[in-house]
Amino acid sequence: IEPIPLTPQSGFTAIAFALPKLLREVGGRVRELSLDSAWNTNGSRYEVYALLGEVYGSGMPLGYLLVQSTPESSAGGKEKIICQLLRHFRDVWKVRALITLTDKDWSEINA
Repeated sequence: IEPIPLTPQSGFTAIAFALPKLLREVGGRVRELSLDSAWNTNGSRYEVYALLGEVYGSGMPLGYLLVQSTPESSAGGKEKIICQLLRHFRDVWKVRALITLTDKDWSEINA
């Protein structure tokens, strides 16, 4: 795995990583991205985000983000963290998505 550097945001703890072996094989061909989160799935209270890329009609995991917030977390902090994740895939792995899919989470939509 490849750790993704993230600038800290007040009130948040975040860990992100990419899957370089898969990205070397398919990164340049990904034109559709899907980002979704699941919460309340682990004892550490981290939200787990999965970034999937469509390759040959199937979803392939490209990376993951784990985010934990506190009641004092800064407004827009989660969105900034998600933006850093997406920028990493654009800048380092040259992923050029034409279509992005998210759900109703505004921090995902705005990023």
